[in-house]
Amino acid sequence: MKAGYLRLACSAVLAIALWPAASQVMPGGSSPAILPVLAAASIPGGINVEPSARPNHYLGANPDSWWCPIPSQCSNNADPLARINTEMGLAQQLHVANVRLEVPWFLVEPSRGGYDWTRADYIFNHAVSYGLSIQPIFVYTPSWDGAYNSFPNPADFGAFVANFMGRYGSSISAVEMWNEPDGGGSLVANDPVSYVKDILIPGYNAVKASHPGVKVIEGGSINDAGGATCATAPYTGCWLAGIYNAGGGNYFDVAAFHDYGGNYGQVVQQYRAILNAHSNSSKPIWLGEYGVSDSNGSQQSSLIQAALTATPGLALAQFYTLRDESVYTCCPVAPTGEYKHYGVLLSDDVTRKSSFYTMQNLLGGSSPPASPPPPPPSSQPPPTSQSTPPASGSSPSPTPGRTQGHASPSAGASNDKSSPGQVAGGAGAGNVGGTPVAAQAEPTAAAHKLDPQVFYMAIVLIGLVLAGGGLILARILGR
Repeated sequence: MKAGYLRLACSAVLAIALWPAASQVMPGGSSPAILPVLAAASIPGGINVEPSARPNHYLGANPDSWWCPIPSQCSNNADPLARINTEMGLAQQLHVANVRLEVPWFLVEPSRGGYDWTRADYIFNHAVSYGLSIQPIFVYTPSWDGAYNSFPNPADFGAFVANFMGRYGSSISAVEMWNEPDGGGSLVANDPVSYVKDILIPGYNAVKASHPGVKVIEGGSINDAGGATCATAPYTGCWLAGIYNAGGGNYFDVAAFHDYGGNYGQVVQQYRAILNAHSNSSKPIWLGEYGVSDSNGSQQSSLIQAALTATPGLALAQFYTLRDESVYTCCPVAPTGEYKHYGVLLSDDVTRKSSFYTMQNLLGGSSPPASPPPPPPSSQPPPTSQSTPPASGSSPSPTPGRTQGHASPSAGASNDKSSPGQVAGGAGAGNVGGTPVAAQAEPTAAAHKLDPQVFYMAIVLIGLVLAGGGLILARILGR
């Protein structure tokens, strides 16, 4: 009789021990199927969200982006603010250090000196409530200053950056001066001299005038990764070397590149050699975009693990992108039939690929953002928001036949990230203007913490040992 009770007790112990692990693989459980236990990331990771516009396709905000103005012009025919909230919550679950977001100049300042901060206010205010740090990328020239991909008047660009920093500078830790300026389609030519003169220097000076602690990122190159001109020492053909040769070496804090070919370590070595040659060895190197079109996430998982755990010398890696995307024309909204599987989520913002869990697992030990420093005293009042709807002709005109793209996610169309014309509207302008909000500290290496998968497996092993010992003991007593 005692042996029977003992067997029953052992079975109960075994069931209790196995239940946490079993719940991981049962349908409807709160966690994904058991994944391999990964080492914590050695560097912080960020995430890109959808391109703000695609000027080579149409005038107006990208219907698939955070800048889509109204439901009828959005790809999902739904409230664009609700999509922002959903995706901020998902980015928060990934434990990313920052969210890389295009800020389309032509949407925010549709007429010279006439600003519409409505959507930007919503984005930056709500990012604070989710504990996210937005890393803005200034991009696309407004029509009153030229074509969307023309080099802007430096005074006009500097004034825009100054106004932006006066409004949001206390809520950010880094800003990027244009996207893929060496060939992604956002500028009419790969011209480091004009880039330094018209964008980098005036932008840097405007940032540092009000917020000297905010880091300036030079526009990440799309051509240096795997490009023949940047393959041989002393790497004088690299975009970064061109910036130094044009006199821009003192006007950025972070060197950046984009790579969709997996050559991360090679480009890091090239960039480090260039930085060292100009006595800038302390400047960090960021991978601003990397990824692959992958419907289930398995290839993406390999790239994420390589970037976050196996690329010495890299300080931050920002994956492209959060969600799968479709390419649309507008307006009315119509799909082009081009679909990109670069996201760690499907386009429904619900279905997670395996790459989502890989990134979440690797970044789960990231340190939380540090508290922001007290704002410096200001003798000037914060800039006033002027909501100025654009006139029908105020949008830049796309250049016929010019392809723009993430020269990686699609050799010409994937980085079509912005589009002029439509002012992003939205309800609930926030209080960011001039008011300090929580700042994200400079990303730090992820701290190690106990992985729940390890915990569950430990319980299972202990349970098996106890149950096995109990069964042996019951057999002896039953003799």
